[in-house]
Amino acid sequence: GAEVICLGCAGMSGFDKELNKKLGVPVLDGFVCAIKLLEIFHQYGLTHSKINTYSQPLYKELTNLQSKFSKVYKKSKKK
Repeated sequence: GAEVICLGCAGMSGFDKELNKKLGVPVLDGFVCAIKLLEIFHQYGLTHSKINTYSQPLYKELTNLQSKFSKVYKKSKKK
């Protein structure tokens, strides 16, 4: 049997306590866990990185685009 069950979508939120009682194993509500983790980050003063380590994707010629969209895309990649 399972040692722990992690509910993987917000649609199952709220079923954790009932499943815990019926199955006898810890059941974690993924939505509640995510909110609690955000609360901890906030209390600890953490935020996203400001180093900007992610690079822009490389330009790639796109096909099957309408010419209007293609022109806008090319202009945005020249920056």
